[in-house]
Amino acid sequence: MKQGRPENTVIYRKQDSKGYDIQLQTVDQVYQLTYDHKIALIRHDRKVINGGFKYAKTCWSTRASAIRAVHKYNKFFATTGFGFIEIDMFGNPEQGVAIWPKSKNK
Repeated sequence: MKQGRPENTVIYRKQDSKGYDIQLQTVDQVYQLTYDHKIALIRHDRKVINGGFKYAKTCWSTRASAIRAVHKYNKFFATTGFGFIEIDMFGNPEQGVAIWPKSKNK
């Protein structure tokens, strides 16, 4: 019996010049962070440290990771506006996008 996170399909695998294994993987669905039902990005201003910005990960291949991030950002920003959309590439095209949490208006 297989448990744990589902494995992504590895299409290509290659090592870079530093010896790191780089993989091209495909997934059936992805989960994208949203705020008030709009695609959201999280940007860390790191000017104090090194003068640049860093974007946090806002797209995941597992639902559990998306739910954890939504709870984390809702708590950090003291809001309930964060959620995610599920984009299913192989589902019914008319129902390929699911929104979580469900909109109260819909």
